Amino acid sequence: MASNYKQREGSGVLFINSDKKHEKAPDYKGTLLLDRDYAKGSEVKISGWRKATAKNHLISLNIDNYSANKDKQWPKPVHDDEVPF
Repeated sequence: MASNYKQREGSGVLFINSDKKHEKAPDYKGTLLLDRDYAKGSEVKISGWRKATAKNHLISLNIDNYSANKDKQWPKPVHDDEVPF
């Protein structure tokens, strides 16, 4: 990683493991900067994008914490007593 690169919380990167010594070694290695404390056993969803740089290929990662709020009803129902006119 370039020294001027500032990693954001909730993101990470995987680089090709060019120092792979045996067949069971990982194909990619990198870091993930967590955006909060996670309890042991918590599942963290991640998203990844393949990218090419001048030196190598990498996978850019983000924590995928989007969840549709199923409790919200859209459009919001309006009751007669809430209408000001």
